[in-house]
Amino acid sequence: MHGSQKRKIVRFIPRTLSRLGIVLYFFVNLYVIVHLFHAIFLPPRYFGSFYAERVLVLTLFGTGYILPLLLSRLRAKAIRFNLAVALIALVLIISIGSTNLVISIAKPLVVSDGLTKADVIIVLGGPFFWSRVEYAVELYRLGYADKLLVMGIGKQGTAVFVQRYSIPPEAITAISRPQSTYDEAIITKRFFEQRYCNKGILVSMPCHMLRAGKTFRNQGLVVSLAPIPSRRWYRYPFRLGSEDKFWLRQIWYRDVIHEYLGLVYYYLKGYI
Repeated sequence: MHGSQKRKIVRFIPRTLSRLGIVLYFFVNLYVIVHLFHAIFLPPRYFGSFYAERVLVLTLFGTGYILPLLLSRLRAKAIRFNLAVALIALVLIISIGSTNLVISIAKPLVVSDGLTKADVIIVLGGPFFWSRVEYAVELYRLGYADKLLVMGIGKQGTAVFVQRYSIPPEAITAISRPQSTYDEAIITKRFFEQRYCNKGILVSMPCHMLRAGKTFRNQGLVVSLAPIPSRRWYRYPFRLGSEDKFWLRQIWYRDVIHEYLGLVYYYLKGYI
């Protein structure tokens, strides 16, 4: 091999590694930022619409990560800042996925009441929906109430309940998914007035109970809080049937962040 060929190879390797590094840098940052913004902005619709939030995410990502890289005087600082954010976020993601940190963070959100007989069991829509439904059906069969108000499945959902759980259709009121917990409280208030109900049992996932309870009670509704048991919350049914705890904890983290942000937002809006 001639000396010129060796020199070309020596120059080629660093350039290739540099290009690969830039590609890796971009995708690492993209993954981290999309993950964080998905957790913060997308589950609760805080900005009016699904598309408004997408535009916000892309705008923040573009101005905070892409634009500084295009400006030569900011490029070095931007790369250092972006890498620092990426490393911190990756450490956070790994910590959440590898430990029970998220469960500890969620504890202040988890509240429950002693259950007594009520007029209706209210199933709120959202994540872990069928776990909520199964627990509500269990309470129904134990005689805690003779009616079910189910959010998130629409009127066709009545047939599902009749076929799957053998519950008489006249005992079920199915509501197409409302936009928020506040909407569910308004619907429930109207249901109480129309059906002359005095008390309900609220079924949702554990970390949702604090915000849901405050929202419903702020509407003057008398409800007992019945979070689904932990064994159901920690057994999220993945589409492929796997139960990978690392990614499962990421889902819990998303829901917990949703609830803390939701409490702040609901307080500012006067919903709680």
